[in-house]
Amino acid sequence: MQLVFDHQVFSFQQHGGVSRYFCEVAERLSGYDDCAVTVLAPVYVNAYLAKLPPSIVAGRHVAPIRYTARLRVLLNSVLARGWLATARPDVVHETYFSRFPVAPRRAACVVTVFDMIHERFPEYFSPNDSTPARKLAAVRRADRVICISESTRRDLLERVRVDPELVSVVHLAGAPVPAVRPTRPIVDGPYVLYVGPRGAYKNFEGLLRAVAGSPALRAGVRIVAFGGGPLGWQQLVLSAQVVPTYLNNDLDRDWGSLERFVPLDTSATPAELTVGTVTRSGWETEGPIRVG
Repeated sequence: MQLVFDHQVFSFQQHGGVSRYFCEVAERLSGYDDCAVTVLAPVYVNAYLAKLPPSIVAGRHVAPIRYTARLRVLLNSVLARGWLATARPDVVHETYFSRFPVAPRRAACVVTVFDMIHERFPEYFSPNDSTPARKLAAVRRADRVICISESTRRDLLERVRVDPELVSVVHLAGAPVPAVRPTRPIVDGPYVLYVGPRGAYKNFEGLLRAVAGSPALRAGVRIVAFGGGPLGWQQLVLSAQVVPTYLNNDLDRDWGSLERFVPLDTSATPAELTVGTVTRSGWETEGPIRVG
């Protein structure tokens, strides 16, 4: 059997759970004698894919350049179409959601659905986010749909008209990692470890509210945030609410989102700012310059 994983997620994701999942699966399936695996990503930015054996990757790693993700996806779509027409794979597994088919007509199409967060909690996303529409199109044309849990399968079947016999559950598994004993604790005492970005849909604000609302947690538990960039003052005192916005004369284009910030504690006393102007010499050495 000739199995191809397409370019979609590798075109725009440098690191992340979805791209790592497909790299892990592709590498392990390539070890079976009766399965010829190819990850088809003519131009990709993904770090995990760059570490796979070159024999199973059809493509070239490039440095990511801001605002070029759409261009990479378009270029890969054109290049992949010609490659697939020549290779004639038996199965094409789409790595993300596209409005348009990726697999040739003679090949079976498979898509994996990790969650239905966009559909269950639309208030956390921009109204012009096209993910739900693209997911719907991908699921409806697929010959087989894989969900990573029974919960995801149930959410999908409740919201999308698809034959339940075509929807299977394949649970995620962790890659083997060596046991590492930390040389020192991250912090002293109990803590909650939060990993990843802290966007609205990740519900980091909900974690803050839960800890803040519990005297026991406030007194005895700390929050350790790993990844996601510096923890700024805004996340500690303000809540982000998505405001509906659209591009003029192009309502369907996914361009981003506009957020309005409201105080987490409406009874808090606003800060009083003291504004002034001070002229300093270029040779001033009164204090160090903060870097980073």
